[in-house]
Amino acid sequence: MVEVVEHSGFTERAYRLVFHFGEKWPTDSDGVVCALCEHRESMWDCPDCAGKKTTLLGFACVKCGGTGHFCQGCSGNGFKAPTLRTILPTGCVEHTKDVHPKTEGGLMCYTHPQNLGAEDAEKYLATPFVWERNTGTFALVQIWPMRYNHTFQSDFKVSIENPDPDKFSLKAVEEFKIALGKMFGAVAVHELGIKYCYCKRENNNPVYVGQSEALMVFLTRRADVRKAMNIPVVGVLSFECDYIDKQKNTDRKKFVLSPNTRYYLYTKDGEEKMAMVKTWDQFEKECSIKSVRHADNHAGEPPQNLEEPSRRSRSRSRRASRKPATCAIEGCARFAVEDCKHCCRTCLASGGRQHGPVCSTNSYACAAGCARPAAVGFSHCCRTCSQQGGDHCPHCNDAANSRVVKAAG
Repeated sequence: MVEVVEHSGFTERAYRLVFHFGEKWPTDSDGVVCALCEHRESMWDCPDCAGKKTTLLGFACVKCGGTGHFCQGCSGNGFKAPTLRTILPTGCVEHTKDVHPKTEGGLMCYTHPQNLGAEDAEKYLATPFVWERNTGTFALVQIWPMRYNHTFQSDFKVSIENPDPDKFSLKAVEEFKIALGKMFGAVAVHELGIKYCYCKRENNNPVYVGQSEALMVFLTRRADVRKAMNIPVVGVLSFECDYIDKQKNTDRKKFVLSPNTRYYLYTKDGEEKMAMVKTWDQFEKECSIKSVRHADNHAGEPPQNLEEPSRRSRSRSRRASRKPATCAIEGCARFAVEDCKHCCRTCLASGGRQHGPVCSTNSYACAAGCARPAAVGFSHCCRTCSQQGGDHCPHCNDAANSRVVKAAG
């Protein structure tokens, strides 16, 4: 069974919301305005370092009793920069860091609203990035740091007004401002405003698609891929990569993956060149994958080239292109095994009341009526099917092939 599929690259249409705090708090800033009382000070007194004068981030004001400063002189108690915690929709924290004055400093998030499950949300309700909406759902604002510099402005088309509410959701903008207000103060957010950014770019680096566990096994066994992607450390559900930015600065970053979750693994080539992972849902929102190059079954050998398919692979492709039939048992919406009338023997014997263990892994039918199972957590088997009603993307066809082979066995 194919577990990791390699593609030749992808086209990305990236829509982003950006907050450029460096416009107000540049590197070595000698003047800040309090978000609470609008009092300007060029230098601040810190009670924790015997009154030494030092530049502070200025998200609140000593004069009016506000707190939230970061003292570069002593990092004193109670005087701290806003903490950025990048929380993923899976409930994992990608990284945590304090935000300091920086001329190019910026924060970025997606342009669609995000949710977090109630169980995961409970852990982060004390942060600026998660809260309960009036509807009872939990808002998540996934924010990460970026450099708002010449390179970014060359790559992205930037607007200070929302150019397309269909692409830049008004709700996402509102929730981004709420999170930023908790970090910087509502006055500063209103003063600086939000930037609406878009770019289209081609990425011709290999892309690897598979379940999180399969991708980690794949990296463990493929030294050539680890070397090409600068990944020196691979864990059970994590990896560390070395990266370099445009200024030739190098560093290392760790990624933690959620179990039993489908990911895209690829090389990001922008302000930094580094290995990157995105969940299937996030990747599919913005990217169009290119043709399949290889499939890997974790045998440890270089995978077979699929650009010139064998007779067997051509036969499998033809089977995948045919629309599968539903199970003949009345009331069973699962798809039938290839060349059979039923989804499994257990369904036939029980009249649809029970199913075998393999069949039970595919328990929800696609809402489009194509007879394939819906992707976990979704109403359809794939985005192509949901939009075109019966056509499928290559990944969905690959998955259907795999399910047919397993069920028949």
